[in-house]
Amino acid sequence: MSSTQTPETSDAEMAAEMAAATRSRAVAAGIDVHEYDAVTGALTSIDLWCETFRGVAASYVTIAEAAREQGRTVTSGEAFLTASAWYYFAGSWPNPHTTTYQEAAQAQAVALTLLDPSAERVEGDLFRGVLRRPTTESAALVVLVPGLDGAKEELWSLAEALLARGCATLVLDGPGQGELVGVRPPTTDYPAVVREALDVVCARFEDEGRDVRAGILACSLGGLYATATLAREPRLRAGVVVSGLVKTPLYDDLPPLIQGLLTVRAGDEESARRFTGCLDVTDAARAIDVPLLVVDGDADPLVHGDFTGRWLAEHVPGAERRVVAGGDHNVANARARWLPAAADWLAHQLDAPWTGPSRPDPVPHLTQED
Repeated sequence: MSSTQTPETSDAEMAAEMAAATRSRAVAAGIDVHEYDAVTGALTSIDLWCETFRGVAASYVTIAEAAREQGRTVTSGEAFLTASAWYYFAGSWPNPHTTTYQEAAQAQAVALTLLDPSAERVEGDLFRGVLRRPTTESAALVVLVPGLDGAKEELWSLAEALLARGCATLVLDGPGQGELVGVRPPTTDYPAVVREALDVVCARFEDEGRDVRAGILACSLGGLYATATLAREPRLRAGVVVSGLVKTPLYDDLPPLIQGLLTVRAGDEESARRFTGCLDVTDAARAIDVPLLVVDGDADPLVHGDFTGRWLAEHVPGAERRVVAGGDHNVANARARWLPAAADWLAHQLDAPWTGPSRPDPVPHLTQED
């Protein structure tokens, strides 16, 4: 159910509400806005959400395979990327068909072989990830962490922005995220996930004679994970938290949609209740001693009020906060207003290679928008 659903809400109304709530994230992840509107506008029931989205994804796989057979590599790779996005958002409505995330990962993996053959799949007991390198040799690395219903496939544009600024990117699925939905339940010890991922990737960099300068960028519930990790992982030099929080409401106080997503990922309602009851990193946040940038939208319908980005900016020494006017959850509807500046800020903190005629030093502080 959506956050505004009542028992009297019709299936068509539920589908329309879900479409509106997901629209900016889907478009920011690469889905054409006109096609999204046409597909979701034709839904007569929310029960058709998953299979409809998977059907659109499959049509793009067909296009991608035909283009690959004809040697049109870029067209094929782009179509596989689009398929990946449609597969990913097929899982936005809670349902037991969790393999949509594996389908999204498979489509993006094929896209990477065509568009960025140097990309590497990396994995461990606690994570699945993709490591990509910029065109310039760099020891700067950014770990990207998705949120509750997020996955590494949704973070493509964030990784692209960082790669363009000389940072390698490691995009993660941790327990309960992406490929690991239905495989591992969510964890309250996300620092252990990042630690394992950094162990794997740093070993690669060390074999090349480079010491990693690592940072982290995280969205939504991933911001809570990143906050705990910044306090405990000494290899992280800076962090960006987008639409983040440091403490979640109790299960009964969450919108029904979020309850459903949690239940699917945790395995059952009781496990979901236990998980949310343990999500409080306020003490850890006070221990952060590296640069932190907080980005929020002032029209976020999901993350607002106490224990969110404002709390972080007030309790982490030296933290900067940017509030984007009209910005929704993950500020997906206004990427241009924060992503370029945030990527510049993070690249500067990690001393990523500068490709312009001269590096502006220091990077101007991000200021709050009215």
